[in-house]
Amino acid sequence: MAASGSQKLKETYPRRAEELRQLVLDNDGAFGEFEKAAARVWMLSQLYLVFIDGEDDDFPKDQGIARNILDLANSRPICPVDEEASAWMSMQVLEMPRYEIALSVLCAVDVIGSLHALNGTADDNINDLVAARDRGNPRMFGK
Repeated sequence: MAASGSQKLKETYPRRAEELRQLVLDNDGAFGEFEKAAARVWMLSQLYLVFIDGEDDDFPKDQGIARNILDLANSRPICPVDEEASAWMSMQVLEMPRYEIALSVLCAVDVIGSLHALNGTADDNINDLVAARDRGNPRMFGK
């Protein structure tokens, strides 16, 4: 049986999973239960790693997600892998609060290195993902 997104998050990014658990508790479950939040963070973190990695397949920890995005990018109409991942990230963030989006990007920073955060790229991408969410789902604006 395949591990759930929350199990994968706890195993791969234990510090981030604990941060998420605390954020969910601090917000009185305003955005749902931990298991669902963790699954969303796992999915977005893997899509983000595919987006950064392109076709290299060095960064994603979930090869199933990476393979799926690669297969979709190579099907008609063919597009670059980062564009396919970007489209899926835009859909994934629609029901995610800012803290889940930020934790997803920080999971990726844990894989690719702190320079991604230190040079401001991570913050820029978090802001871009939140803006995409707000365009696609205005009722989440401000969350």
